[in-house]
Amino acid sequence: MQRRRINKSKYLVSLLLTIAIFVIGIFIGNTFAEQKLSHVEELERDLRLDVLGIEIQYAIFAEDPCQAIETGELTDELYDVSQKLTFMENQLGKDNKEVVSLKNYYSLLQARHWLLMQRSQRQCNNNLTLIIYFYSNKGDCPSCEQQGVILTYIRRKYPFVRTYPYDINMENPVTRAIKQIYHVTTAPTVIIDGEVYPHFLTTTEIESILAQKLKQKNALEQNKTNPNNNAKPQLTQTNQTRSNQNQHPPSPN
Repeated sequence: MQRRRINKSKYLVSLLLTIAIFVIGIFIGNTFAEQKLSHVEELERDLRLDVLGIEIQYAIFAEDPCQAIETGELTDELYDVSQKLTFMENQLGKDNKEVVSLKNYYSLLQARHWLLMQRSQRQCNNNLTLIIYFYSNKGDCPSCEQQGVILTYIRRKYPFVRTYPYDINMENPVTRAIKQIYHVTTAPTVIIDGEVYPHFLTTTEIESILAQKLKQKNALEQNKTNPNNNAKPQLTQTNQTRSNQNQHPPSPN
């Protein structure tokens, strides 16, 4: 009888310990969940403030896009917003309504930045290269993640490069307009200064394209700086012809 009582005591102690561990586990899990939710909500508030700040900067730089290039703050802040948005997407899920709403609004901010940089390309003396990148989160693009990693590396390595990632599945007027203009139907698709590459591009391929475009821009800028370069050979030939005529005048009839 005494042995049975001891066994029952052991079972009771084990049961109580199991219940205690289970309750503590639930408490810790709820605590972490609340902290995570609080952090995400705080991040969401920060995102909205960042977006408002970017909107105001757009209004300031609209009259002088060259100043936006010189400071670089607008580009850095836009990238910071994208990083925060990616974190929210990972925490709440890609289909979360708040995440989708923020992604849609972020795509509008990107479009405004892209248009501002296009203006700076025309009005300012710079060698900016603008890259639009379409990806998919639906699991139907195995190379999209690697393409994004490569473009992030390119953006960090070359300060004259600006990248604009777009989810090909997002339904908003801006995304639809860009897809229609450049006939984008698949992911990954990379658009470099208006030239469309509807396939995966390696780091070497992108760097080769950048080098070629930079060479073309430098040549064009040199022609603008010295517009009479092309006329000089013709002028020299005309002077040489006149010189020959003076040396050998026609004989009188």
